[in-house]
Amino acid sequence: MRISTILFCAVALSACTGDDTDKPDDSIDDIYDDGPGGGDDDSGTTDSGIPDGVGLPDCSSSEGHATTIERVATTTTGTVDMVVSYGGGCETHAFQLCWPDGTLTEEVPVMARLELLHTGPPDPCEAWITEELSLDVTPMAEAYRAFYGSSTGEMMLDIHGHGVLYTF
Repeated sequence: MRISTILFCAVALSACTGDDTDKPDDSIDDIYDDGPGGGDDDSGTTDSGIPDGVGLPDCSSSEGHATTIERVATTTTGTVDMVVSYGGGCETHAFQLCWPDGTLTEEVPVMARLELLHTGPPDPCEAWITEELSLDVTPMAEAYRAFYGSSTGEMMLDIHGHGVLYTF
């Protein structure tokens, strides 16, 4: 009994004195990375466990032009239909969905935060354009399958505060 007390004191003392030789050097900051792609490293997967290159790209809406999302529809077809508005009228505008943090939240249903990237050359015209878009979200089902190993599922896609239920 005395030996176990001495061992307990030795272990407790090393923990209290800051001796971290037996502790892993992973801090909470090392485990959770807020950078683009959810903390990609050279291992071929993100911190979330989803393989690199699966899901939508990790671009950010801040890389593009201002856009107002008017309406977004729930999808079972693999496309998200939305109505957007923006200033312009003289140049060609392009849109794509991005998955900047590359993570799925453990909620029911699982959720992913997406952003709409609006690109194209600077447009000096001042018309207010309203356009209907149909954007592919099937890469998100691929990310779900890669992480959960299930061929079917559903997830909530949060696109700038607009919730879209995606069932696949």
